[in-house]
Amino acid sequence: RYPDKLGNRYYKKGRFVSVYYDASPAVLREVESVLRLNEEVLRGTHLKARNKLWYVNIAREDKNPYIQKVLATERAEEAEAAAAAEAQQEKSSADTRRLDT
Repeated sequence: RYPDKLGNRYYKKGRFVSVYYDASPAVLREVESVLRLNEEVLRGTHLKARNKLWYVNIAREDKNPYIQKVLATERAEEAEAAAAAEAQQEKSSADTRRLDT
């Protein structure tokens, strides 16, 4: 970096700040540009923090494990309902055949 207004190039004291936020890539670029333009900011680093809640924000259903779990549960319920309906239909057709004879 260039020297500050007083000509100081090296600093004896400083602050490290961590900020967590959820934003689009456009906002991330804007924040980076604002930080680069500020002379009081010596360094800036953006990291993508991932935790268990990170998956909740994924828009793609095929990559979201929570949505996949819900879809699997719904498919299992539909399969059970279809099997029950088929069993009921077979039972009623068997009762109809028995009455016909």
